[in-house]
Amino acid sequence: MVTIVQFLCLVFVLIPISVLHANKCSTSDITVTQNKSGTVVKTKPEFDVTLFNACPCPVVNVKLACNGFKTVEKIDPQVLVVNGNQCHLPQGSLIAPFSGYVFSYSWDSEFEFKVVSSETRCDWRK
Repeated sequence: MVTIVQFLCLVFVLIPISVLHANKCSTSDITVTQNKSGTVVKTKPEFDVTLFNACPCPVVNVKLACNGFKTVEKIDPQVLVVNGNQCHLPQGSLIAPFSGYVFSYSWDSEFEFKVVSSETRCDWRK
């Protein structure tokens, strides 16, 4: 049986560890995966892109390298803003902790998206 003292000791050890980890979140905590959706748009396969946030805090202002990105499918700017060599999530968009953000595009082959920057918002519960 866990005593109150043991429980409090555990809490005081785990909370600082999670806070320390949260402060160390980086772009490498956002993984990019792609899968063919099975849909074809203007003879091009559609790809679903998932940005997964493995950080225990929400992330905002996520920017991707998009140099050479092409699609025949119109991308809603409320989902992804394509601006020259950079793409970013719309203003105010966040990716919750341990959650994904999905958008789609259609082209001959997969485009290699790379996360170039993001901001961590560990104060989101305040």
